[in-house]
Amino acid sequence: REMGAGFRFVGRTRVLLMVTLLALVAMLGAGALNALDIVFVSRNLHVSGDLYGPVAAAGGLGALVGAIGAGLLASRLSPHRMLTVSVFLTGVGIFVYSFQTIYVVALIINFLACVPQGGIDVGYGPLLIRTTPGTMMGRVQSVIDTTMFGTSLLSIALAGFFGQFIPVNVIFAIGGILVLVAGLFGW
Repeated sequence: REMGAGFRFVGRTRVLLMVTLLALVAMLGAGALNALDIVFVSRNLHVSGDLYGPVAAAGGLGALVGAIGAGLLASRLSPHRMLTVSVFLTGVGIFVYSFQTIYVVALIINFLACVPQGGIDVGYGPLLIRTTPGTMMGRVQSVIDTTMFGTSLLSIALAGFFGQFIPVNVIFAIGGILVLVAGLFGW
């Protein structure tokens, strides 16, 4: 019942519906990275899977730097713009990352691709707070999180299945395009 109330509220609130749809499309594209990045490192970057850790660390560092930078830019950009630009740039970064074949270059690109991710939370949080009454906050957050994680799970399953037939970098490029389109959709 509580979850149903959250779904109804999100469905009636244009901003929340847009944020949810943006998140669904973005997670559909980004989930593939979670499933196949270690395969990408060994097949496309031609290094041992043991070197996946630094790639993940570079991405985490990029997201941290991006969160700090987004916090500094928050007074100059509306939350809507911060969110959509960050999603769009993340998609561009994933797309560019998908074509890398040199490990060190991929580390740098992954760092840069993850910098805009910091702006996603900086833009998303204020949009959620401005459009959701306090009494509905938990329900709305549950709806958005559940749909995002469900879509990510679907994306991981699809990436794992299609990874048997399609080169990983092509799946990443498609994922990057989906994230990029989600940013345009939210614009």
